[in-house]
Order: sequence, then structure tokens, then C-alpha cells
Amino acid sequence: MPSWSDGESSPERLPDFTAMDYAPETCADLSFSGVAVGAERCRVHDLEPIRCVAFEGTNTGRRFHMCCIQDYVENCGFQKWVDAEEWPEALKNSLGRLWSMYHEASDKRIEERLENAKLVQELVEDRDKFKKNYYSLMDDVAKFMKDKEKRVMEENLKKMNDEKEAIFDLDRPALEAEVIKLNSELFDFKEEKKQWESMTKHWESMEKLRKEKWEKKEEAWKEEKKKLEYTLFDLFKVNSANKEKLLQIKGIIGEI
Repeated sequence: MPSWSDGESSPERLPDFTAMDYAPETCADLSFSGVAVGAERCRVHDLEPIRCVAFEGTNTGRRFHMCCIQDYVENCGFQKWVDAEEWPEALKNSLGRLWSMYHEASDKRIEERLENAKLVQELVEDRDKFKKNYYSLMDDVAKFMKDKEKRVMEENLKKMNDEKEAIFDLDRPALEAEVIKLNSELFDFKEEKKQWESMTKHWESMEKLRKEKWEKKEEAWKEEKKKLEYTLFDLFKVNSANKEKLLQIKGIIGEI
């Protein structure tokens, strides 16, 4: 495991540690791994170091010995390079360029994820506005239907009362004709009421279906948003770690 120097030293460490105590990031290599038997023992723990292969910056691929203690605080860090000679300048420049391209691509992916997150947030806000307007419209339609039904019933009742007062002055044939007319109008009114009730049920059914559909979409948006937040959090952690590594690499390159 790499040991990142934070500028503080343990009381057990020797006073002559240098910047080379920094242990670079490593990669798996079956041909160069395990305990370095017979190598210089750890200066603090008096233990044999482990064999590692560097995997960062211009030292990528160089072999070195490192303290075998895995704990971040107790780890002594870098011991010594097995490949004592540095890579040729052309190879170092190529490695530096490749790592720079990697970090640029990583930063670009993070920026793209941030832009996508902003777009998702805008879509969620637009959806919420549309949803609010939709429910407001449905409330207005329901209120209009109730008011309309109430006015029709009041008008018909008033008309029936007015006609009831007038029929006493009519003769029997005219009265019977008026009763038939009123029954016909009453039947039409019942049919109209049935239509309104049918339309009301249809609207309520449609509203229920749309509500369930919006709720499902809302749950899906929440899950997607949560995943994006986790992804962004991981990307920020990776970006922070990469920046810290770049600063360490620049410090090492500046001392070389």
C-alpha cells in the first residue's frame, strides 16, 4: 500500500528521512511481488520490506522496496529503488504525457457528468412545473363541472316551478300536454346527468392513471438522481485523489 506523506513525522522515525521516503502508487506484478528476502530491513520496524512496482508519473514501471506495514500511520514508506537508474528522458516524457492525457480525460468525464446532472435537474424542475399545472387544470375542470351541474339543476327547478304555477290556468288537454313535455324534459335531464356522471368517472379514472404514472416516473427520477449523486461523489473523490497525486508527482519531478 502507498504511504502518502502529510508533512508530519512519527517520534519513532529517524531524523534523516528525505523526500524519497514517499512511496508511489503500486500495481500488481506476479514476477516482482512478496517479501524482499535479504534486502535492507525496515529502519523503524526492523522487518524485511516488500517488493513493489511503481504505477504513477514518470516512475511508472520502476521496481522498489517499501515498508511491509500496511497501516497508513505506521508505514515507513519508500525504502529504495531496485531499478536504481531513472528511465531515459524520452520515456519519462512519454509517461508524463500519458498520465497528463489520462487526468485530462478524467477531468473531462467529470465535467460531462456535472453537465448531465445539471440537465437532469432542469428536467426534474420542468416536470414538477408541468405536474403542478396539470393538477391545477384538473381541479379547475372538476370545479367547472360541479358548477355547471348545479346551475343546470337550479335553472330546471326554477323553470318547473314557473311552469307549475302556470298550468293551473290551462285546461285538461293542455295540462296533459304540459305533463308530457315536462316528463320528456325530465328524461332529457336524467340522460344529461348520466352523461355528466360518465364523463366525471372517466376524468377521475384518467386522473388516477396519470397520477400513478407520474408517481412511478417520480420514483424513477429519484433513483436516477440518487445514483447520479453517488456517482458524482465518487468522481469528486477520484478527482481529489488524482490532484493530490499530481502534486506529489510534481514535487518529485521538481526534486529530480
